[in-house]
Parts: sequence; C-alpha cells; structure tokens
Amino acid sequence: MNFGVECSHCYFISNNDYDKDVRLWQSYIEDGKIVAVENNELYQRIKGRIKDEYVDSLPSNFDSVFDIFIQNTFVHKSKLQLSTYTTQTAGMFFDQLANKNIPTDTAHLIFQQLVNDVRKKSTEQIKTPISFKSLVDKKGIEISKINDKINSTISKKGNYTDFYEYLSTQGLTDKELHCIESAKTLHDSRWLNVNDFKYQEIVITLRKVISTYIECMGDFYDASVLEKECMHELLKQGLSSQSLDRTLIEVLYYEQRFSKEI
Repeated sequence: MNFGVECSHCYFISNNDYDKDVRLWQSYIEDGKIVAVENNELYQRIKGRIKDEYVDSLPSNFDSVFDIFIQNTFVHKSKLQLSTYTTQTAGMFFDQLANKNIPTDTAHLIFQQLVNDVRKKSTEQIKTPISFKSLVDKKGIEISKINDKINSTISKKGNYTDFYEYLSTQGLTDKELHCIESAKTLHDSRWLNVNDFKYQEIVITLRKVISTYIECMGDFYDASVLEKECMHELLKQGLSSQSLDRTLIEVLYYEQRFSKEI
C-alpha cells in the first residue's frame, strides 16, 4: 500500500481467488456505496489487517489515506497463470500485431524484448513509503515506450515486402522463391499457434543451429550440410518430426540472414 500519494483509482491484479471480505468490499465500491457506512464491521476488519501489516511503519496520516484507499481501490482476478503466462501472453500479443504485416521472427523478437523488460522490472526492489511517481518509474512499463519499441524494431527488421525483395537478390529460381514464400506462410501460421509446443521447440532448436552455422560459414550456404546438422540436433533433442523438410530450414536460414543484413 502506498501511503505517500493520494490517487483517484488504484488497481490490484492477481491470478488468485479473493476471499469473501474482498469480494464484499468490491461490491460496495462498484455500486458507488461508502464501505464504512454500508458495513462498518468489514471496514474496520480490512483496516485492521493493513495496520497489522504495516505496524512498524504506520504513518501519521494513515486514517485519511485509508479512507481514500478503501473507496478507490479495485481488485481483479487475472486469467494469466504463473505456469503458462508466457504462452498466454504471447498469443494475445501476436493477435495485436496481426494487422502490422511483419514477419513472425520480428514479432517474436519484439515480444522477447518486452518480456525481458517486464522481468527486469519485476525484480526491482522498493521500500515503502514511496511516491506514486517513483513506484511507476521502478515497476511500471509505459505504453508509449512499448509502442516506440515496436515501431523501432519494425523499422530496423523490415516487413514481408522487404523480406521477399531480399530473397529476390539471393540468386534463387522462381520455383525456389515460390516454395520458400509458401513455406514461410505455413511456418508463420504454425508459429503463432501457442498451443503447438513441439513445433515451437523445433523452430527454436533450428534457429540455434542455423545461427551457429552462419557464424562459422558466413555467406557460404550448403543446404545439404545445414540440413544434416539440423536433423542431427533435432534427433539429439528428441524433436525429430516427419513433417519437417528442407524448406522450413531455408525459411529460417534466410530470415536470420535478412535480419543480420538490415
């Protein structure tokens, strides 16, 4: 609880269920009723719990701040679960990017950057009392900065048109270009399916092998050698798949080359 600032509304979100007292409290403020008037026993019980929690750092203005807190705090139960929050969030995130017409490898990069930002913020240590401004600086992620990061990454990594123009410079035949474009469409569709865990594991493994190959071989591309290395690593990881073919490896290879050259 922040005793250093008076805010119009505060929100607490958890993936746990709330007890009867919290649900009753919320029903009063959602209906615009005064908790202390409607149910003074509940009001005093919640106040007592918070006093017990902050017994060693109770400020002199506790009573007045608590009256604001009790009438202006909303609690919500999140659908995100700790065990699956990354994949759940990924699905929602990729849905929001669907109209931006960018490659999924670029979208995946943006998502990973944002997840890393949130994880970094979550480990920030704070001490109360603390001002609302300082709390936001330490624990918050600004929407405007998220948009700037997305737009910046898109401008650096390009879009589908840029990617296909890049492919046309790689000495591929029309048939090869068509196969890669078709394979990329299928790959992007499967990659966005957050429930296809095995496919995502396969792609992540392939990307690591391809990245190592590019670092060692530079611009030299031997499709047969790379395919053997990829298949060997998949077998080693227990991720072999009969649906995997060379075209997916080519898609991932050219995506990485494209990203490095922009």
